[in-house]
Amino acid sequence: METKAAGTDALLQAMNKIVPIFLNIPDDEMYNEVLKILLETTNSRHGFFAYIDENGAMVAPSMTKDIWEECQIPGKTYIFPREVWGGTWGRALIEKRPVMSNAKHNAPKGHIQIERSMCVPLVHIGEVVGLFAVANRGYDYTEQDVEQVKAMANFVAPVLHARLTRDRSERERQRAEKALWQAHRKLHLLSTLTRHDALNQLTVALGYAETARAMQPEGDLNKYLDRIITSCKAILDQLEFMKTYQAIGTTSPEWQNARMAFEKAMASLDLQSIKVRNELTDFELYCDMMLERILYNLAENSLRHGERVTAITVSESESDSGLTIAYEDDGAGVPDNEKGVIFDRGYGKHTGYGLYIAREILELTNIAIRERGTAGKGARFEILVPKGAYRRPQGTE
Repeated sequence: METKAAGTDALLQAMNKIVPIFLNIPDDEMYNEVLKILLETTNSRHGFFAYIDENGAMVAPSMTKDIWEECQIPGKTYIFPREVWGGTWGRALIEKRPVMSNAKHNAPKGHIQIERSMCVPLVHIGEVVGLFAVANRGYDYTEQDVEQVKAMANFVAPVLHARLTRDRSERERQRAEKALWQAHRKLHLLSTLTRHDALNQLTVALGYAETARAMQPEGDLNKYLDRIITSCKAILDQLEFMKTYQAIGTTSPEWQNARMAFEKAMASLDLQSIKVRNELTDFELYCDMMLERILYNLAENSLRHGERVTAITVSESESDSGLTIAYEDDGAGVPDNEKGVIFDRGYGKHTGYGLYIAREILELTNIAIRERGTAGKGARFEILVPKGAYRRPQGTE
């Protein structure tokens, strides 16, 4: 009775040690740390803690710490495909039950000699997810030892399964992310080459058209050449515009200081006599790295379409729903019948992509943009930033 109670107490102590290992220790170290407890609990000299990978192979990273230096087998490995499973540990995995032997094993020359062994599979909902294997105790293993290690295996199996599932999902995510990045990189290269070739051909076509136009041909030919020149220039503008925005989404969003981004955007423009008021405080937005380009585009719209802009102001306000960044000018404003379509693709007097792409960039991190100005009095673009997508330095709340 005392022996059984002592065994139960040792089992509880082992389980209490195992829990924080699974919670806090990285994968390969985790297997080594759990193995230490297994060897200590069973008073065994050698052993390993293995898992079954997504290909069905047994992987025992803990072997490298426990028996690697002593084993003299050439080409040794700790990854064992199902077709090579053998011996007591192979039987335990295939039959999904503990296998114990106190007889001397016929290990190959160079392998660690084994006199006693106990192998217990970790089974979760009928599926083998891992294996506990110990060997070379100074005295025989007993059925009580088997039950003790089996209880440990039953305790660890669902935790190991959850961790393996998480790790496999993370690997799949990383593989998908890498594949997406590679595809994006190839598309980016293709886009660059295509745009470069198209620019060259258009430049040649435009040169011929302008040369022909300079010859002052008679009749309708003048009119057609003018249209060809106008179309070529429009396509050139669009290709240049594509160059600016082809990097959208190629980098992960980052925290960016909005005030500094606006200052940099304004510094890139010839504002002439327009007064600029930057009333933004020092907060950061989590968005695509093209934030500065968005602000630049809003100011460029003021210069291009505002007609009589004398002042540009950017400010902020905060509410329960989040932060609103307001960009305002005192120009002609946006006609009421255009407010609903100015963010549509292709709409506008220039390339027709500026506001459309600005909206698309912001939406990558759930930030919205809308126009709330008064026609005839000026444009007002509001960037709506939800909670969690902006932050302020400590001490500036």
